[in-house]
Amino acid sequence: MFDPASWPDGDLTAAAREVARLGLERAVYELEVFGLTVVTADRTGMADVCARAFGRACDLIEQRTGTRPDVVGGATHVGVVTPSLHHFLHEDESFQDLVSHDMALALATMLVGARSVIAGTELFMKGPANGEAGLLVTKNGSGLQLGLHSDNVTIPEPFPMLAHACNVTWLLSDYTKDAGALAFVPGSHRLCRQPQGREGVERAVAIEAPAGSLVVWHGNTWHGSYPRTTPGLRTGMATAFHREYMHPHEPVGRDMPADVVRRRGARFATLMGHDVLDWETEGPDYAKLLARPFRFTPYT
Repeated sequence: MFDPASWPDGDLTAAAREVARLGLERAVYELEVFGLTVVTADRTGMADVCARAFGRACDLIEQRTGTRPDVVGGATHVGVVTPSLHHFLHEDESFQDLVSHDMALALATMLVGARSVIAGTELFMKGPANGEAGLLVTKNGSGLQLGLHSDNVTIPEPFPMLAHACNVTWLLSDYTKDAGALAFVPGSHRLCRQPQGREGVERAVAIEAPAGSLVVWHGNTWHGSYPRTTPGLRTGMATAFHREYMHPHEPVGRDMPADVVRRRGARFATLMGHDVLDWETEGPDYAKLLARPFRFTPYT
């Protein structure tokens, strides 16, 4: 059996050691074979932080829209499948704790590398389905409410097998099929394209896990969600981790307070895009450019 602890130092070795330290070998296997993995709340230890993040998200939605989410019945989010909140990572430390959690970073590193950046964060909050058509999907709550798709919306087909993006989602509520859980098609990341029509729906499976769980998937992976058939709100915080050469969706690094970046250290600064090398008008900073390791590996 391989023992990364005895290997020479390097990016791949460091990533493997971190995976072993956190006991995530099974999760890495699932990402490779199925294109998605779940680390349950009992292992992440983040149920309390997710509860605080949920409360803070409700506060922000009320501040921005004037309406507080109906947590009990979900009446404020009936039939909703698109995000209810964007660009909020800088608003509270609970959100920052989630994106910088060591298990989240270890799995994101295995997919998009140690120099990946956060491109944007979205809060998905949905109440009961209303029987009408969802997005990219069939009518009357049959099958999926949010149709199958890959997150590679700006990447032309065929997609590369090497992930250029990954989704790191924290469950801020319990996910069950009846509650409107995520759905995904195991192995679909290997097809390297978007689904066509209703392709893959019959092979989709539900992601059922308690609040505080972590779900991570490859940018190629086909996923959607089921309609919620019970009162309340199904809520998840999704963060897009991209390779550093991809354009971010939101001004994540611009609006993150400098004192937060200093306090959270070098990896957090990288996530904020603070060490992305831009050419500007005079060419690159060659000293910084040449100081970087250039290894043909997805982990750099």
